[in-house]
Amino acid sequence: MKRAAGLVLVLAVVIMIITTPLAYSSPLGNSVRYLSGAAKYADNTRDTALVLMATLSLFDKTENGSSLKSTASELIDRLTSSQNPDGGWGYYEGEISSPLDTGFALAALGKAYPISRKYKMSSYLSIIHAISGGVRYLRNSFDGNGWGFVAGTKADPYPTAVALWGLGVNGHTVREEIVRNAVEYLEKTNVTTPKMVALRLIAYRYVGFTGGNYLVGIAYGMLEEDLTPSERAMLTYALSLYPENLNSELGRSLSILEKMGAHNGTFYLREYTFPSQGIETIVPTAYAVMAFAEMMGVGMGSRYPTTGELCNRVISLQNPDGGWGYEKGGNSTSRATFYVLEGLSVCKPLPEAAIQKAVAWARERLNSTMEESIRRGMLTSDFYYTAMILAKYSNMSTDEKEKLVEFVNSFRYPDGNWVGVFSIPQPLQTAMGIQLLKALGEDNFTGSAEWLLSLTNTGWGIVINYRLGVMVAPDVGTTILVLNALSGTVGEKELRPHLNWLLSQRLENGFWSNIKDEKTAYPRIDNTVEALELLWRYHYKLDYIGMGEKLLERVEKSESPVDIALTLRFISDINFVPYTTIPDVVRKLSMGTWYVHYTSGYSAGAERMSKTIEELGGTPIVVRDELDNVTKGNHVIITDLGNVNISRYNPYVKVEISGNIVTIDGVKYSRDSIVLLIPGRTQDGYVLIVLASRKVVESLETILAPTMLEYIRGKYLVFRIEDANGNGVIEPTEIKVVKEG
Repeated sequence: MKRAAGLVLVLAVVIMIITTPLAYSSPLGNSVRYLSGAAKYADNTRDTALVLMATLSLFDKTENGSSLKSTASELIDRLTSSQNPDGGWGYYEGEISSPLDTGFALAALGKAYPISRKYKMSSYLSIIHAISGGVRYLRNSFDGNGWGFVAGTKADPYPTAVALWGLGVNGHTVREEIVRNAVEYLEKTNVTTPKMVALRLIAYRYVGFTGGNYLVGIAYGMLEEDLTPSERAMLTYALSLYPENLNSELGRSLSILEKMGAHNGTFYLREYTFPSQGIETIVPTAYAVMAFAEMMGVGMGSRYPTTGELCNRVISLQNPDGGWGYEKGGNSTSRATFYVLEGLSVCKPLPEAAIQKAVAWARERLNSTMEESIRRGMLTSDFYYTAMILAKYSNMSTDEKEKLVEFVNSFRYPDGNWVGVFSIPQPLQTAMGIQLLKALGEDNFTGSAEWLLSLTNTGWGIVINYRLGVMVAPDVGTTILVLNALSGTVGEKELRPHLNWLLSQRLENGFWSNIKDEKTAYPRIDNTVEALELLWRYHYKLDYIGMGEKLLERVEKSESPVDIALTLRFISDINFVPYTTIPDVVRKLSMGTWYVHYTSGYSAGAERMSKTIEELGGTPIVVRDELDNVTKGNHVIITDLGNVNISRYNPYVKVEISGNIVTIDGVKYSRDSIVLLIPGRTQDGYVLIVLASRKVVESLETILAPTMLEYIRGKYLVFRIEDANGNGVIEPTEIKVVKEG
């Protein structure tokens, strides 16, 4: 009767709480008032511990900090003061200690200790003392296999799992004999009811036992079944502790819990138990709150930046003088600045201000680079890249071009080739000369092209005997420059042997260095991008998409403007659209403006999506039709299957429609019963494509809600919708994830 009275009181406080409507917020924020009220009426150790753990999980994740501190302090004091002299806890204060209640108390106090120190809520010394006593009690009551409901009774899986949970939270692991023996006992008994699967997963995670990971798959399978609120909440919390195994079924379960727990601005779950016990709220609510808290922010990392983001990163690295260095803040160099401009040339809109600033920088230093070339008697790299900047990115007058052409030609040998080291013609300087003349609109270099081809059938290096045509040490950088100079001047047949040599210099990791040596070679993005672009131009069959991904991974955290810019140029040249996942897109919903496009019959889905974007922090603009006007920026498209050219935004998901059959990556589905979510990209933003038959549009209210979107995963998702109970209403439990791409 004491327990039943407690449940009635909890129900009473819930009724009082829900009489005051609150504005929309997440289940975490909406649970604060319930937990505060429940804390006053949690009259047994288990409920006190669960309310405390749920309250602690909200710290730093919601507002109401003072309310949380007050509630947590009250519960900590209640637990520490109700501990028995033997170190354990009973179901009620003053009752005989039990391993089950002691396990719950230890789990809660173990979580409370670091938070109480950080926020100075209660005496952390009293918590340490209580934990020490609790651990001592569990050691003394261990029967060699596990723990029974009372010390000295036969081990049972339920108190054994909870006792392990309490020990694990406080740092005890499978390296200890008692813990190891208890885990072995749970594995032997192997109870697989939903609640025991959940408790075993929780306990195993905290004690560091990985041999039970097979239970993760069992738990996910259970989420697809009809469960009580407590079972669903416990399984969802248990799975949230295994982020390495997350899938979209967890997002669906969280969405179901949110729907079940929404009560006029207050979040709590209620479960009807036996008639004599009434309604249970604390257990399902506490586990659900801990699940939401555990999942907050999980899986929201973006895999690849957009071209627009790459453009902005490069521009942000421009030096005050207008040039770029090889690293952030490095001295501006002509080569780095030229390569950056090559990358920025694909940005839309073109960053004119940054380009003109770089051109002005190049103009200021042109004369000094010309003087250096005269002093050294050859075209220097500094002059070459400075002149190329001006030739390609400035509006040079005819007179300026003629003077530059004359200067370039002044370094030619009598037979027309360009002088380099040893004061004889060299492939590097000859390639520079040809490239400069081409950029300046000249074509007087046919003889030089023939000479370059006569030197070798492989790569180019340094000529040591001009008369005999003896060349040594071919390298990738020189060869790339020569091949670019010869491209468009000589035929593909003549270049093929040299291109083959270039391909042979590729390292095992797919990149190019300057000289191939697997032990000492340093992969260079500049050589890699230019080599790949040459091979792409001449139709070599390589995994360019895979290399695009590798390059993007390399520059993800890079502060080298050259590497970022060249990667940007490459992925633009090959029309590379990176694999995009649903979390990539969802993460961006909280940022900036999103255009929500819909066609007739889908206005309800557009309204739900618009609310979701607002709730996540973004700015929605709802647009009817205009599906073809999606090229830049961020967009959500909500319409029927067959109305969108998916390949335009995501070339990796193959969707075919034939009558009432939809085939997605080779798997057939009934068109009338599915909802398909596909992420994609525009030139500088993201796209979420939502395709659904009009017969299942109602399901979008659940699928496009924040909870579902925040926790679903995959490169695409297929939901199957079925009104299983025939009531004409699509319930969250009737929405199944049937394919996570």
